[in-house]
Formats: sequence, structure tokens, C-alpha cells
Amino acid sequence: MLQLAVQFLLYASVIKSFEESEDEQLDTLIKEVMECYPSTASFAISAVKEGRVEYNRAYGKANIEKGVDATENTRFTIGSISKSFTSYVTGKQVIDGQFDWKENVVDLFAKKGISMSFRGPMRKKFCNLEDALAHRTGLHGYGWLLNNNVDVTRAQWTTTYLPQFEQLMEMREGWYYNNWLYTMLGYLADLYSGTTYEHMVKRTIFGPLEMSQSMFVSDQEYDELDDAEFAVPYRQGRDETSLYPVPRHAMKYIASQNPAGGIVSTAGDMAKYMIGILNALSKQEDAVLNRTILEHITKPRLKMDGYQAFAKKPQFPETFDESFYAYGYQTGSYRGYDMIHHGGATMGHYSFITMVPSLQLGVFSVISGSDLHRENISRMQMPIQLYILDRMMGLDPWLDKDKICTFPDTWKSNAPPSQQYKPRDSHFSDILFRKTANFSDSEYNGSLKSIPNPEIYVGKFSNPSFPDVIDVSWVGEERELKFSLGESNGTIAGLRDGRLEFVVDRPTDPLNFPTEDKSRVFLKYTFSHTISDNVKIESVEAELVSEKYIFKLNSCSRTRSRFPLIVISLVCRLFLSG
Repeated sequence: MLQLAVQFLLYASVIKSFEESEDEQLDTLIKEVMECYPSTASFAISAVKEGRVEYNRAYGKANIEKGVDATENTRFTIGSISKSFTSYVTGKQVIDGQFDWKENVVDLFAKKGISMSFRGPMRKKFCNLEDALAHRTGLHGYGWLLNNNVDVTRAQWTTTYLPQFEQLMEMREGWYYNNWLYTMLGYLADLYSGTTYEHMVKRTIFGPLEMSQSMFVSDQEYDELDDAEFAVPYRQGRDETSLYPVPRHAMKYIASQNPAGGIVSTAGDMAKYMIGILNALSKQEDAVLNRTILEHITKPRLKMDGYQAFAKKPQFPETFDESFYAYGYQTGSYRGYDMIHHGGATMGHYSFITMVPSLQLGVFSVISGSDLHRENISRMQMPIQLYILDRMMGLDPWLDKDKICTFPDTWKSNAPPSQQYKPRDSHFSDILFRKTANFSDSEYNGSLKSIPNPEIYVGKFSNPSFPDVIDVSWVGEERELKFSLGESNGTIAGLRDGRLEFVVDRPTDPLNFPTEDKSRVFLKYTFSHTISDNVKIESVEAELVSEKYIFKLNSCSRTRSRFPLIVISLVCRLFLSG
């Protein structure tokens, strides 16, 4: 009995609620930090402890142009945090006996009369649900395609395009992030539940947890949200202070990928979600969510190769390490406590969720805009989350306003060379920074008149792995030749050294990467067109620095060329900013 009393006192000494004065201190800190990051238009955050909401506030403007403030009722897309909802729904189907965790994916579709497959005999024979959930299939992720305007259903992605995805490594050889596998899991939910994936999420999670302000980008109620109810997504412009809005309709591009990133919610609803998870994992009798499912999907499965800790001793005062993957969750530790975590990103919205199950603590946050450091880490959201966790743990925070406003440079600049902070792995290699080339505006002095037979470039381009995503067309009375890739649009600047140059004014994910020296650079897509006597374009090859994609033209003009066979390289140079 004495031992139990001591354990309780130790536990109680760790957990600490926010006092009113601390509420005010946190409120002041967030406002001051937001002034350090003018590329953040709005910010919402909630914190929970032992089944209670400790903090839930919103800051900034939901709509800058109209001067509308963000409120506790303002919704944001939560991006890939949606994957944890999908893994739970998959677990619910397992619990209900619809299939098993280790059941072969190809066989599961075959049982429903659906023909689908994967590249590689081992993947066809052995790939199961857990391989898809843990991102260990070895298939290419094609992450840049997620936010582009492609009108394809989950069924089409799964049966037509996913079977053509290229292999980057052998199955179960390592970790490689893949949104499309979660899209596939949503299609399985459609087939086996007798309803839809979206309805299953609403029935098993939204409804029981009373997440009344949550929805999907495909829902009609999303279309009906007013200016105060949905935060306009903003992207960072060509400097660190300018922002431009992303059209709301662009968020609907991910509708068929709802299982990978299509949930819309508020910080308050996400507080309810965290409480539901933490209550179940701490074995509360009144827990709403299923503990067996959550224990299974939050168990670490494999190391995320190349993924570095957000902060790590000895360079940083504390370690926050989330380098293992479960099913829709990253796992690791903070301050010696096991924790679960995940981030989410859509065009203009970035979010994080962090929970410490043993202490029943959780923090969720989301921004419209950008707080990414040039090394692809969150400068504002994650430090604020760690500050809040420290306060709720009863510990002295190692981060304050000044350190958050300069994160992570305070520790990066003072570290010896052997401990210098290295860029966290993104889905594009750090070669991105070394291969980009600088150009001046004066180089863009070509004209359409200098391009022989420009009509041969008109058409839509696709490849077996994904549908028409690149469109080259004539636009306007002056017959400008335009290039489009989703929301990215460009105009021909001229022909230079056999290269057709496009200038893209407004790149979208994942084209808008920061650069090492914060200077303007050009990121290149290269298309190699083979032109024969009658068939003008047979194929197009696109290269995004360290990743290569092969396209084939679906339709094109068939006018006679003066040359029997030539190869032309088309380069799309995209303006980026740091």
C-alpha cells in the first residue's frame, strides 16, 4: 500500500495542470513567436491532460484578404495525421472479422472480384496489410503527385496505377513513405465494410468521440464553410514574409486520397481525438476507442532509414526522437518517456500531433503558412509543443521565446563540426540544394517566335504509374504556350540551346522548397521529346533533381517536321524562395 502511495505521489509530481497565469504566459509566448514568423497566417493549438482539455486557442487570420480572425471553430486540413484514422479503421475491420492483419493484399481484392497486383513476384505473393500500413513495401511514393489536380477514384488508383509503381527497394528491406498505399486501404474499407471509408471513420471515430466539427475535403459541408470556419491555406512567397493564398478547390485534389490526408478538423476536435486515444491506451474503463486496436497500431515496427531526431543530445539540451514507424504513427521518446507522434501537410496547412501515453498528455497544432527551416524542420510548431509538454510534466522548459524564434540555429551554430545538425530526411534528397542552379532575369529574353513548330509540344502527358498530370496547351488570344502541373502554371520564355524554357510563377507542393542560402533558385523539370517525321512527340522524360519519372504522350499534333529525327530537351525552371 505504501509503495502504491509513493508511485502515485511520483506520478502526481510529474503531471501539472496549467494555472491561469501560465495560460496567460503561453498565450503571450505564442503571440510573440508568431511575430518572429510572419510567414504564418494562422495557428491553432490544443493540449490535453488526463482526459481534460488544458488549452485550446487559435491565433492570426483565417483570411488575410478579408481580415477574418482565426477562432476555436476554424477548421484546417490535418494532412497525413489522417493516416492514424485509417489504421484504426483497418483495425476495426480486423476486430470485426472482415480480414486479418497479415492477409495478402492481392488475395483480399480477389475475394471481392477485383483484379490488382504489384510489381515484383515477392510483393504480389507476400505483401500484407501491415506492410502497407508501415510503409515497408519498397514502392516509390510519388509524393509530389498528391496535391495535383488529378480526377481519379480510389478504385482507379488501386487497380490501374498502383500496380505500375516502380520498386525502389525490396519489400521489407526498409521504410519509404507512400500515400497511395493508404489510399488502397481506404478502397479495401469501401469494399469490405458495405459502406464507404469516410462513413466508417464517422461511425467509429467522429461520432463516438463527438468530433462534430470534423469532416473530409470531399464532403458537401466542407464546400459550405464560411470564411471564419476554414483557414485559407497560404504558401510562402519568394521571400520569408510574403504569402499567397491557395484556392480552396485545390484542397479537393486529395479527395480520392482521403485515407492518406483528407480530414478537416479543429484543434478542439483533435483534443477530443487525443483524449480518446490516451484514455484507451491507459486502460480507462470508460474509454470509447478500442484499446486492442490502438496498442497494435502504435507499436513501433521499423526504423525510418535516414530519418533524424528533431532534437538530440548532446547538440541539443534534450532529445525528441520520432524515428520509428508504427501504423499511421511515428514513435520514439521525449524526456525519457515513450511517445507517439505524426505530422501532416497539404498545400498551405502543416500540422503535428504528439502524445505521451504513460502521462496521458497530448498536444496538437496546425498552421496556415510555413514555419519550415531551410533544413526542413518545424521552427515554431514543434518547439511550442515541447514547451507545453515540459510545463505539463512539471519541468523547466529548455525552450523560450528567444530560442524558439531562432530555432534551431542557437544550437546549430554553436556545435562543433562533428555535432553539426544535419538536414532531416525529406522525400527528396539533400542533393536538391546542390543541384539547383542560379539564373538571372536577363536570361529570359527568348520568344515564342524563335521556337520551330511550337505546336508539337501541345498535349497531355501521363505514364503507367499515374494519369494525365502534365498539360501543355495554347492559351489566350496571343496564343501563348502554357505549361500546367496541378496548380503550377507557366509560360514559355523562349528557346535556348535546344531547351524550351518555362517560367512558373506560383509553384505548389512539393515544388516550393527553401534553399541553403535563401536566394532565388530554379528547380528543374526536364522533358526529352523524341520527334520523328510524322509523330511529333513519342515520350517525355521528367526529372525532379534526384527523382526521375517517365511519361508517355496521350495525344499530340501530327504536323510534318523538317527534321527526320531530333531530340529536344524541355526544361521547366521553377522560381523558389527561401
